Amino acid sequence: MIRVHDSAGNVIEAHKHAAELKSRKTALLAGCRAFGRNKFPTDPLYRIVGEEGKAIKPLAILMRELSVILIMLAVAALQTRAGSLDWLFDVAKNDEIARKQAQFLVWDGVPHPLSTNFEKVNMIDKHWPFYLFHVVITGQRTEVDRNRSSYLVCFRLNKHTTEFRIVTVIQYASDPPTESEITIDKRLNGWPVSPPWKAGDDLPYKIKGSGLSIVLDESRAGLDW
Repeated sequence: MIRVHDSAGNVIEAHKHAAELKSRKTALLAGCRAFGRNKFPTDPLYRIVGEEGKAIKPLAILMRELSVILIMLAVAALQTRAGSLDWLFDVAKNDEIARKQAQFLVWDGVPHPLSTNFEKVNMIDKHWPFYLFHVVITGQRTEVDRNRSSYLVCFRLNKHTTEFRIVTVIQYASDPPTESEITIDKRLNGWPVSPPWKAGDDLPYKIKGSGLSIVLDESRAGLDW
């Protein structure tokens, strides 16, 4: 509330808003100019109560600052939500890239006829950036017989490269793989599992043949760590 006083201190007008007072002052000034004056008459003396008049400007500044803060919070929330969606899309994209890498490693890393097909490419586990896949391929051996092979494929998928241990990246496995085979394969390929192990225990002292049967041999021997 804005009050207008005369020279004796009596309230002669009251305005709820500053706009009302401004409109009133404009009208009075126009009337004064019509009579050849350029200022308000000295009587009545218009005074705005100090505390109420001074409170208007700080309040307006505070409201502007609050508006800016709210806008910044809204923008930050939208950016965070967009970042979360990007992350979700990246996860799905990375999983598909990893699946194709598992196929490529088996196709390029084990002997097979050209007629071979991928029967299964299933993700067994993931602990970013590590992936473990179960891959089964089938190929025509004879007219009535099909050659079927089951593998565990474990590697690290980085942003621009695929990293793996060349000896153990592909290993023969049961279909489906046993828990023992999965545990051994993870350890052989540096999967971050506990308890920790010594670096010298990763591979057997002697590797038979192509090295594809390390997991099966150690699982059958009861070495599941």
